[in-house]
Amino acid sequence: MKDEKKTKAQLLDELMALRGRVVQEHADGGDCAFDAVIDSLPLMVYKVGLDGKIMQCNRSLAENLEFKSSAELIGKPVVETIFAPASRERAVVMFNRWLRGEEVRDEELNVVTRNGDTFQVLVDISTVYDTELQPVCAVACQLDMRRFKEIEDELSLSSERLQSLLNSIPDYVVIVNRTGEIQLVNQAPPGKRIDEVAGDNIRNYVYKKYQRVIDNSLEKVFETGGNDFCEVEGPGFKEENGWYEIRMGPIYRKGRVEYALMVGRDETNKKQIQEQLKFTEFSVERSAIVTFWLDSNGAVFRVNDAACKGLGYSREELLTLSVRDFDLSWSREEWLDFWRKLTQKKHLQTETHYWSKDGRIFPVEVNSNYFEYKGESYCFIFAQDIGLRKEAEEALKKSEVRYRHLANSIADIFFALDRDLRFTFWNWASEQLTGISAREALGRTLFEIFPVVRGDRVHRLYMDVLETGKPQNYDEEYTFNDLKYFFEICLYPSSDGISVFARDCTDKNKMQSELKRHQDKLEVLVGERTARLKAINKRLELEIIKRKQMEKNLRGSRSSLRALLESIESVREDERRAIARELHDELGAMLTALKMNINLLPNQLEDARNEIAAFKENLNMHLDNAIEEVRRISKELRPPMLDELGLAAAIRMQTREFHKRSGIACNLEIIPEDIVLDPKYSTVFFRVYQELLTNIARHAQATEIWVSLKKEPYRITLAVVDNGVGIPQKKIIDPSSIGLIGMQERVHLVKGKVIIRGKKNIGTKVIVSVPIMGELGSDLPGGLND
Repeated sequence: MKDEKKTKAQLLDELMALRGRVVQEHADGGDCAFDAVIDSLPLMVYKVGLDGKIMQCNRSLAENLEFKSSAELIGKPVVETIFAPASRERAVVMFNRWLRGEEVRDEELNVVTRNGDTFQVLVDISTVYDTELQPVCAVACQLDMRRFKEIEDELSLSSERLQSLLNSIPDYVVIVNRTGEIQLVNQAPPGKRIDEVAGDNIRNYVYKKYQRVIDNSLEKVFETGGNDFCEVEGPGFKEENGWYEIRMGPIYRKGRVEYALMVGRDETNKKQIQEQLKFTEFSVERSAIVTFWLDSNGAVFRVNDAACKGLGYSREELLTLSVRDFDLSWSREEWLDFWRKLTQKKHLQTETHYWSKDGRIFPVEVNSNYFEYKGESYCFIFAQDIGLRKEAEEALKKSEVRYRHLANSIADIFFALDRDLRFTFWNWASEQLTGISAREALGRTLFEIFPVVRGDRVHRLYMDVLETGKPQNYDEEYTFNDLKYFFEICLYPSSDGISVFARDCTDKNKMQSELKRHQDKLEVLVGERTARLKAINKRLELEIIKRKQMEKNLRGSRSSLRALLESIESVREDERRAIARELHDELGAMLTALKMNINLLPNQLEDARNEIAAFKENLNMHLDNAIEEVRRISKELRPPMLDELGLAAAIRMQTREFHKRSGIACNLEIIPEDIVLDPKYSTVFFRVYQELLTNIARHAQATEIWVSLKKEPYRITLAVVDNGVGIPQKKIIDPSSIGLIGMQERVHLVKGKVIIRGKKNIGTKVIVSVPIMGELGSDLPGGLND
């Protein structure tokens, strides 16, 4: 109500500022005629002399007081003629005030018509002075309050969807000439006075694209003498963007239109409210909550999409129903009782069940809102499906039972307090310790059960938890039944207050004290032991230095040993090669010559042919065996194929002979097929392969092997896999496995690696990988030697 009066007072101030200037110009002989101006205004304007009688008035006053013309009011006493009996005493006081030189503003009085009807007006009185600054008369303006009631009725909306519009909007009153030049104005932009605005053009207060609209309206008013209406956008007199509704009317002087009266109303808020209203209607229509409007009989007259979807009816079907058609909880009498309560409280929240078109019944929470519109009563309803919430509440009840059972089952003390520090839960452990039952504790305050905490640090901790919502921990000693207990207590904030856990640490503290005593004793022992250990450490440091020196010497010896072994292996291979060559060349030749001589022997001994033939046959057989054995020994010492055709051919030959001797199936893959290596590498791979085949024949009990020999740009790899019993891990690292150690040492001499893996009853896999020089003899790429 205060804002409404303020708005009306502002409007009256603005209009009366105009009236004051018009009257003053009339008194000074100005160009603007007083009667021409006031007759064009809807305000009731009249001039009162010093004797309290009406000197002049406009048509609006005569019409509102139900007189035929203004002339009937001239000369009548103003108080008795215009004001109702109940307001005359205040009217006298009001006119006496202006006689003393005081301004009268925003007075609410009741006036009386010629027929005795009364209505309320706002009165504002301005004094007119002569050239010697003596009061001549007063100009009074009365604003009919009924006009505002009409505006309020037009702007009020009877639904919660709509916001209450402003009760009134101040108007801008401007008088302009034919060119749009401002002659008089009731308001000025910030930083300017009203008299400074005079001379500006009204076009400067609207945006350029609306200046033509102003011109057209002014042209119509001045050419036809009629009224016009337009809407424009611009800063107006606020110097900020706004929309204005402008009504124009002519001001006549000497029978012709001399000026145009422009009444501009700021419609910015109205446009914004209209947009908000559209948005509100749009939101309600698309809201997921069932929404509908009922009249006082419960009949549905408007619904949103969610109501149609939730109840399973079309919009047309719902508009033919009553709320009792889908809410079976209402009888006629119950609905009347509900409506009576709703009209009293304006808002009710209830829970009921709705019945959809397809027979589905579901629980809903109904918010009913009462409102009136144009004398009729209505109800605006939000109905929300609470099926899931009901299920959650039921689950919560079950959870509450489980929670209480769990809280009573724990061994620690647990209780809960509300925000007034009253006990709301007291578990079984709390009963056992204090001897106070839950029935006795519930509802009592913390200080009634534990009076010692009032006012101390514990009390402050509880209050801090309530105020800050942060947990707190503290230790405290209490006495129960003449026994002292020490507790670790944790305070946790909850939605209802505080949850408290207290753990009995009495035994723990005793143990900690005993532990502290033992720790002190232990520290003494540790100090003594530390001193002894320092001496031992010093001796160990010296021993470590000696061992490092020994390891260094050992590494040097190992390097020398490997160099010696490499030299020995080289010499051994050379010796084998020489022995194999001599066996093959010298001894083989000798045995062959001997065989030839024996074959010639029968020709010389014709007489002893029969005995010698048998001897010859036996001797040839032994010579053939000797020659074959020489060849075998020669191949084993140094296969000639290894030197003549390379590693790949030697591997194939060795694999075939192994198959013949052992009967084990062999699968061989060599990539590429014609691998040719430096003799150093060929010898290593061939001897390793011989050793692997020997171990398979002796120990593996295999029926099949798979052999793969692959040469890559900087590496050559030999992989041998059998399906035998699998070599044990301890055998791989056993120092007595001379064959494996020798094989690994051979590979190590050429900077290679040997990987041996065995799985019981599955087999053994051996991978030999050796880095080799590039095609052009360059060094190996980094990392390939690792």
